[in-house]
Amino acid sequence: MRIRDTRQTRRTARARPLCVLAAVLCVVAACSATPRSAASRAARTDLSWAEVPVFGLAPETIAVIDGDVFVGGATADGSGPALDRIGGALSAVPIRLAPSEPYARTGRLTSIAGDGTRLYLIGVRTGGAHDNPRWTVWDGPEGGPVTSRPQEFFTFGGHDAGPLLATVVVDGSPVVVGSRGGQHGSDAAIYTRSGTTWTAAADVDQRARSRASAVLGFGAVTAHASRILIAGDAVDTTDGIRQAPVLFIGRVGGPWQMVVLPVPPSTARGHLSRATSVSCADDVCWVAGWSGGRPMAWSVAVTDEPVSVVLDAHILPGEEPTGTDPVAVVTVAGGVPVVFPNAREPGTVVGCPDGWRTGGSPAEPVTAAAAAGQTLYAISGHPGRISAAALAGC
Repeated sequence: MRIRDTRQTRRTARARPLCVLAAVLCVVAACSATPRSAASRAARTDLSWAEVPVFGLAPETIAVIDGDVFVGGATADGSGPALDRIGGALSAVPIRLAPSEPYARTGRLTSIAGDGTRLYLIGVRTGGAHDNPRWTVWDGPEGGPVTSRPQEFFTFGGHDAGPLLATVVVDGSPVVVGSRGGQHGSDAAIYTRSGTTWTAAADVDQRARSRASAVLGFGAVTAHASRILIAGDAVDTTDGIRQAPVLFIGRVGGPWQMVVLPVPPSTARGHLSRATSVSCADDVCWVAGWSGGRPMAWSVAVTDEPVSVVLDAHILPGEEPTGTDPVAVVTVAGGVPVVFPNAREPGTVVGCPDGWRTGGSPAEPVTAAAAAGQTLYAISGHPGRISAAALAGC
């Protein structure tokens, strides 16, 4: 596996596979490479960001569904959830929410998904005797009202409850993806619904479950046709403590694989090494993360075969910020990957056909991003604000 710096031209999605990882659980892949210094001479691309006014909404999550942009979060005063659609001239139109339970009325939205006619939301608020997260699930027409659907407490709660990452639409049906505590650590949790009742799948493949020799982490999720993709990490506990960025790929009720993403050998030990974001276009998915104090991006071909292929790995420009563990965010705009490394210096890295280019980004760390055609949207800061920029000259 060649691990490229940003001075090199990115291979296309049809390039010859560099590293094939079998669909068996392995914790650390032996993909050797001799990395060169990340390029500070990467070409620039013009990205001029402008704030999108969303009055009365503190944005936290964003989704583009059939070209329509939806932004969710909390009201500006934090008293309850809020949802907007971004229309022409970047104007925000509120969508009516119909909470039907106390935690839905006072929580915030953390996930938006849709199938082109209906929206599927996740909300959360901490509460109860132990101040634990109380998750709510919503659905309704795109124009509203979108209604919360009360669930039995142990559906998303209980002593082994973990976070809900997002709702994704798989083969036209909504699926909630999260994690729960298992015997050895976190296990992937997949929830499906019948009517308005959600149920946890009992048969999640062992490759997506922690075991004594491998403790798994799950960070971000997307869907690609009938596949679910989760960006995360695996910690090998048999050889000291060794972390590797991974991409879990599987189906509802079907087999899973854990694709170990290659990193430079010098970063394999003693450093944070995880995948934190994933976004797909056509038959290629892009994963972003950090390893050894450097932001990285990987392209992965997802096919109907039981083996997925890592096409390329790239060390991106950027230095690790002090005092925080960085979370890189990736989206795909106009067919090219756009990475927000959230490095020490704010910036955007764009994978143009002729090579990687750097550009400006919102001043604060980007927590979520999406694209509608050539227009980029990014949520940044706490409380959040949303900005937009046109991707040109790539």
